Amino acid sequence: MRLLLLFVGLTTLGGLSGCAQSETVSGGGAFGGVGGDGGPGGGSGGALGGAGGAGGAVGGAGGATGGAAGMAGAGGGGTGGGGTGGGGTGGGGTGGSSACTPPVAGGQCDTSPQCGCTGGQACNVTSEAGTTQCTPAGAVTPYNLCANLNDCTAGHACVGSACKAYCESNTDCAATGGACFQVSFTSGGTSKPIPGMKVCSKKCELQNPASACGSGLTCYPDMQAVPPKTDCGKAGTSTAAGACLTDTTACAPGYACLSNGDCKKWCRVQFTGDCGTGKTCQGWASPNEVIVDGITYGICSP
Repeated sequence: MRLLLLFVGLTTLGGLSGCAQSETVSGGGAFGGVGGDGGPGGGSGGALGGAGGAGGAVGGAGGATGGAAGMAGAGGGGTGGGGTGGGGTGGGGTGGSSACTPPVAGGQCDTSPQCGCTGGQACNVTSEAGTTQCTPAGAVTPYNLCANLNDCTAGHACVGSACKAYCESNTDCAATGGACFQVSFTSGGTSKPIPGMKVCSKKCELQNPASACGSGLTCYPDMQAVPPKTDCGKAGTSTAAGACLTDTTACAPGYACLSNGDCKKWCRVQFTGDCGTGKTCQGWASPNEVIVDGITYGICSP
């Protein structure tokens, strides 16, 4: 197959366009309208929990019970545990602290895991510098269509027009079957990482995006990832020739955008039945193969 597949950007923060692997958001002043209805809400009241009290230490040699149990920290601080000693009475130990640490200095809260905000609020990145604020939590559930930062439930960011979970490492993305990607900001053709902002991609089926992605979204391949991954992103409605020539997100869910602007149906080369009567699944030649999770994908032809 001589036509190339156009790999569309998967990330949008608050409805701004971007790309994959190092997930990218674009546009000058992209964070200026965060919230969609007047900007970020929520104050800093009770944002940071107090430090936990002193926990019990491990006692000395012998068999008695250790030091004093920790007292509850104010405003969400952790409870220090009573230590079990050896012989004799253990002295007062140092308890754990549940202080909420923002990913970037100057932030109000932490995105993963969520902390530092009151009920009904979510911690979100609100600037290209990576600073965070407590904003009103939205109602859009993970990997469903969103347009603004405040659309998503707590713990999720609107990236690539889909609500995606904040993360710190790949282990945080086990539930999605994806990977933890750095989000970058693009302005004036220059891309730079947003400090402390990462989101989970979502494992999905290119030919059947509805199995994992919500309405209005499709499943895209990210061939830059190692190994290649898939993710949910904005979809269009077209299945026609030339429809995606100027907008690579114009194709309907389950359709790929080719370099000539045609929208063609995704299919699995190893499977029969994806394309219907009179059509075959045609894959790309090396080095342009689309292979994800051991499945070779192509498009239905003619």
